[in-house]
Order: sequence, then C-alpha cells, then structure tokens
Amino acid sequence: DDATTTTTSTSTMADKKLEGVRYTPELRSISKRVLALKHNDSKAAEHVKSHLSSDTLPLSSVRAMRTIILQRCNESDETKSALLADLNAALSAATSAKGLQFTAPPPKPDELSTEEARYQKRIERLRLKAEENRYSRLVTNLDRKVADDETMKSMKYATSVGM
Repeated sequence: DDATTTTTSTSTMADKKLEGVRYTPELRSISKRVLALKHNDSKAAEHVKSHLSSDTLPLSSVRAMRTIILQRCNESDETKSALLADLNAALSAATSAKGLQFTAPPPKPDELSTEEARYQKRIERLRLKAEENRYSRLVTNLDRKVADDETMKSMKYATSVGM
C-alpha cells in the first residue's frame, strides 16, 4: 500500500500517524478464526472482513476482533481466552518485528509558486495592517482618560448626594 510506510522511513514520529500492524499469516489465521465464531456483531465482522485482504491490519480491526471475542461471542470462556491470548501474542510478535505501519507524512512543497508567494506576502501585509489599526485604536483611546475622570467625579457626587 503506497499510503503507508514502515518504521524505517526518515520522517519524524510527529509527522506520522499509526495505522496498524503488518498483516502476518498468523494474524490472518486469527482473523479468520474470529470471523468463524458464532457472534451477533455484523458491523464489527464486516469491518474485519473488509481489511482481510490488505497488507495492514488497522487498529480499528484489532478493536473489532476484541469486541467480537469478549462481548459478542457465544463461545465458552476457555475458547475466548485462548483466542484472545493468540491474538495478543501475534500482535506482540508483529510489533516486535517492526511491523508497525504508519501513514506517510504530507508532502511539503520545496518552493512556492510565484502566485502563492504573492498571496502569502499579501496576507502578511494585510495582517500587519490590521494589527496596526488595532494598535492605533488602542492608542487613540488614551486621550479620553480626562473625560472619563470627569464622568467618574460626577457619578461619585451623585452617589454621595444619595440619588
């Protein structure tokens, strides 16, 4: 799948998102065993089936399999615990074998086109102009302090008189 890369890529972890683990034959076998169980969760089963033919087992499919095993399955507790233990062991083996799959980071353009560069300059100029306008409005209000003081004095007088 070209949308995923392995852990050996040179991108930082902050640029990538964990998709799941690489599907091993053991994980495929366990997925098929989970789907063969008698259960009543068709939505989770469809989710697991939809990813059965891909190279990556998404984390959402792992959650769906665990939901089927733990909550929706009509099998005995021994069967459930054995299947869950097999799933956990296979996942541990897949992750220790560097089988984690990540999304590729978005491509970063090396150079902006001339139109994009002009647009970025225009946006920066407009942002600076807006900031200048806000600052000038703030500074022009400083002269009104005298008028505000007179208003406060008259309000204090009216309060003291008892209006």
